[in-house]
Amino acid sequence: IRGADIAAAHEEEYREKYKQKHAKDESVEDGNSTGGSTGAGETHIEDTVTEEITMAEVRKRLRDRGQPICLFGEDEQHIRARLLKLEIEQPDMKEGWKNELQSAMRDVDEELVKE
Repeated sequence: IRGADIAAAHEEEYREKYKQKHAKDESVEDGNSTGGSTGAGETHIEDTVTEEITMAEVRKRLRDRGQPICLFGEDEQHIRARLLKLEIEQPDMKEGWKNELQSAMRDVDEELVKE
């Protein structure tokens, strides 16, 4: 038995597994494409809503939340979508995270001033 024969056998097995996996993925995608038409509509609606916000406002809101303005490979549409996602996940957070220690110190200072 030659080493080349073993390598060829491994390569053939790999190709067969890949073909089977690829066929399964295609069947799953076909099933999702028929039921996923509503998801595409929702994405289109989100895109039109997020385009109404200027990039200056998007940058300001992301800075207020302590988030990076632009991640590697993001375009303006993805940045707006990320901001929208953050605002949906954390609706109560209007101005970003506040340091609890600073808030406690401020409260103590206010109490001392009142006394």
